[in-house]
Amino acid sequence: SFSQQRLWLIDKLEGSQHYNVAAALACDGVLDIAAIEASLTQIVARHEALRTCFEAHDGVCMQRVMPARAVTVEVVNLVDCGEDEVQRQVDDAAREVFDLSQDLMLRTKIIKQSQTRHILLFTLHHIASDGWSMQLLIKEFNAFYQAAITGGEADVPELPVQYGDYAYWQQQQLTEQNKAQLLRYWQARLSGMPSLHGLPLDKPRPAKQEFTSGYVRSRIGKETLAGLQALTQSAGVTLFMVLQGAFAVLLSRLSGESDIVLGVPTAGRSESELSPLIGFFINTLVSRTEVDLAQPFTALLAQIKADTLADYQHQGLPFELLVEALNPDRSLAYNPLCQVKLVLQNHRSSDDEGLSLGEARLKPLQQSQEQVRFDLDLTCSEGEGELLCHWRYQQSLFTEATIAAYARSFEYLLESIAKGAQGSCKSLALYDDEMRQSLIEESVGAACDYRRGESVVEQFARQAQQTPERIAVRDESHALSYGELYSRVNQLAHYLQEQDIGV
Repeated sequence: SFSQQRLWLIDKLEGSQHYNVAAALACDGVLDIAAIEASLTQIVARHEALRTCFEAHDGVCMQRVMPARAVTVEVVNLVDCGEDEVQRQVDDAAREVFDLSQDLMLRTKIIKQSQTRHILLFTLHHIASDGWSMQLLIKEFNAFYQAAITGGEADVPELPVQYGDYAYWQQQQLTEQNKAQLLRYWQARLSGMPSLHGLPLDKPRPAKQEFTSGYVRSRIGKETLAGLQALTQSAGVTLFMVLQGAFAVLLSRLSGESDIVLGVPTAGRSESELSPLIGFFINTLVSRTEVDLAQPFTALLAQIKADTLADYQHQGLPFELLVEALNPDRSLAYNPLCQVKLVLQNHRSSDDEGLSLGEARLKPLQQSQEQVRFDLDLTCSEGEGELLCHWRYQQSLFTEATIAAYARSFEYLLESIAKGAQGSCKSLALYDDEMRQSLIEESVGAACDYRRGESVVEQFARQAQQTPERIAVRDESHALSYGELYSRVNQLAHYLQEQDIGV
């Protein structure tokens, strides 16, 4: 598929371990290792994507499906080890590199902490999976394991097609005429958009992306969610559109920009035959919103609804081909086209499934060092009448305190929208009274001596003499110390004097 071609190229150019998709499940109860291996063997035999390797033929990436084979599971005995060593093993398993030319695209490891306490680690490469696929994997693993220990049949659907069939179908569907039509829409839709978001960063952007993520979790209460759902009914929109509008307003007010660009993943499983398949189907839509803070939020919603419906009608163009056609300025420092992502999960997660393995119970574990491929990734999901917000961010750009403040502001913003969406986007609250007062006090700063008897030039000269090595000015690619800047200022001043230019 087009998505696989892009990941294969990324792997060749810079490695792709940040495209590992990992899950860790705590298991309380006795495990049957033979049943686990039998279950995984059946899953790998059933899904060709998991035993597919990738090779270059005349410079083109091609799939090679390997024969089905027995799966063995590594068991690591950490009975006498502390939690730090357990966590290290969990993190290392998630980061372990795949060799796309020969490895199975699924690895499983079991950490043994006692006879009745284990951690199951599943790691897939994104070239053969997506978030939907991970849920399928865990669900099928549960079904095959139950069948293995009871001698029954696993309740899993027949697979009418395999991923290779989908890849061939995708290539055939995207005719030159169809591709040209889709490109015309997206080129017009995205013309003149900013190449990089304007959110203030806590740290200088590194020359090459660092994918280690930080994590903040927030919760939108039942009352607010009920108000948002009432708004969806009255405005004829979806909950995702409301969240997108609120997130666009938040980003606009934080960045001072009106042109807000988001990456919005779509499942990419438009045909029913694709629903039970493990594979890489997800596509990213580039969603662009022009935010006028003076307009009512309801007016912004109407605009988002029209844009979203049109975007989804043209979602048949893979993101990879869109990047190729638009040919934006490329940089290793950030993603092309969009660096902020928004997701509303509408499929049941493993938390909701109440998974068990025989008499053992499974519980998902939060991993400490997951990889994030966007500067900022907000994933929302409904549960127990509330809205859970998972904020992942690149630690090389933001601090946890900043993202926690974003999360609080998003919560206040949604509360304000739920109470009344008729007001202007600018009037919607981002802070409560206590937080607003705290920001005002912080903005005042400490009193200091500004040497009002000296001119700015004299003050600058004094600073350059005292701290010549300190950075005075900086942009995205260069920095000048006080000493360097003072030297250049003097050169310019002397040149102006030589030209008889005075003040």
